Amino acid sequence: MSRRPRGAGNTRGMRGGGRGGGGIVVGPPALEAPELVPGLMAWYDSRTPAWITGTTTVSGWVSRAGLLGAIPWSQGSATNQPTYALAVPELGGKNALLLDGVNDWLVTSNQNAWTFLHNGTGASVFRVYRMDSTGGSVQAVLAGQNNPVHIGITNTFSTTNAILQVANGVSPLANSWSFAAAAHVARDVSRWQMWGYGAGLQHSRVSGSSLSNPDAVAPSAAPPSHVLRLGSSPTGTSPFKGHIAQEIYYDHVLAAGETSQLAAWAAAEYGVAA
Repeated sequence: MSRRPRGAGNTRGMRGGGRGGGGIVVGPPALEAPELVPGLMAWYDSRTPAWITGTTTVSGWVSRAGLLGAIPWSQGSATNQPTYALAVPELGGKNALLLDGVNDWLVTSNQNAWTFLHNGTGASVFRVYRMDSTGGSVQAVLAGQNNPVHIGITNTFSTTNAILQVANGVSPLANSWSFAAAAHVARDVSRWQMWGYGAGLQHSRVSGSSLSNPDAVAPSAAPPSHVLRLGSSPTGTSPFKGHIAQEIYYDHVLAAGETSQLAAWAAAEYGVAA
């Protein structure tokens, strides 16, 4: 499948014949909210097949913008590939990846590219998703470590807690941050979520519900010890069941205004609460 090169415009010129002939130039498409927030590292957008490899199932999901370039999520085993769900009614009629809560997951191949998740300025993840209540009691959306002495990030939901673990190479896990907040763990609800951490603060918002916590131990500046996985833990446990529509990564803790800008965009695109 062919893709438009990242950053390439859709520019065409038509020259009129004869004296007084005019020209029409169609410029690149207008930037969307994820590109207008500074520090964009990667933007995985499932709305169109342009960024998806595969038709019925997804073997690759490429970043459409950001400083990381087109680093993809990928899955070579057909058994473990998410479904490319079209026109999902609960997500404003937009396309999304559907993970089965059993053995669907994607992985990135270059762990060093994700060092920004651990630098001193912190990082943020903005996501649009819908978690299915028929999935397991614990579901990992994003995971990059499976041992307390490793370096990585894990975002997990249980039926009672939303958990963010940012391991920095020491034991026990540093910055293991959890909330028993109904808005953060509710299932069968389409919404956006933002996790920001580092630089002395951990902050989370889920469709308007905001929580914060002191960041006691700064994340290591080293690259993650494991490649990141989307949809399960590194060992394949705690699989995610539901739809993931957007995964957007930034190299700093998003300010309130930046999060609100993305929230308004998600509300307009997916009909979720801002």
